[in-house]
Amino acid sequence: MTAPVLQHPKTVTVTDPALLSLISTPICQTFEMTSNGTYYLGWARVEIVRPLGTEIVRFVNTNPSDGPDTYSNYVCSGYFARALSFQTTLSDLDRDGTPDCTDPDIDGDGVQNAADNCEFAANPGQQDFNADGKGDACQDSDGDTVLDAADNCRVVANVNQLDFDHDSIGNACDDDIDADGLLNAADNCPYVGNADQADANGDGHGDVCDVAQVKFVVEKTTCGNVRALSVQDQRRRGCHARAGQRLQPAIRLCRK
Repeated sequence: MTAPVLQHPKTVTVTDPALLSLISTPICQTFEMTSNGTYYLGWARVEIVRPLGTEIVRFVNTNPSDGPDTYSNYVCSGYFARALSFQTTLSDLDRDGTPDCTDPDIDGDGVQNAADNCEFAANPGQQDFNADGKGDACQDSDGDTVLDAADNCRVVANVNQLDFDHDSIGNACDDDIDADGLLNAADNCPYVGNADQADANGDGHGDVCDVAQVKFVVEKTTCGNVRALSVQDQRRRGCHARAGQRLQPAIRLCRK
């Protein structure tokens, strides 16, 4: 399939059903782009849009005079003042030398594609905690952007993955966050271990998590380029004096 290379960055979109039907899943076709020798080709790619997302295939620079540069960020022909063609390569996820489109085990985990519950993510153990047929290595059940295989709370979204008692159960789904033997709902200090539940002042908050004082502290810092700002400098920075006052030389503040 050949598309014209235009003078300015452009997108050539193919919608012809007859051509689209030639593209397999996984991709087992190569694409070609040709430069006329006058303009550069930069960051060239093919975007294949499917219902479940967009697959991106990059062009490869295999020209003897300027390659090979496998899956480079650029392909370039402006130096040669002649037409050059660039092709895509077939993807090979597990890098076993067999293109994905003909590889019976695309992710190289020892489980054949037809039986693999995560065809594109290696998971030889085929773990699937919710038994929905999709492996933990390629599913995010709670939608918190952390895959189930690495999520310490698979059924409750917790992007930060906080786990105060380090028991591998995230705070968001841990009944005893501080591991003191008391359930959170009955614990007068659920985030700090206090099995004795001591509460000397009877305020409902355990002694170990009572707050005695809060301080706001601003640290004084120095830096090597501290200098006075002249009145002219202040004006250039858009500073204006209040009504009835004049601008005075000031010290430029430095952040720590």
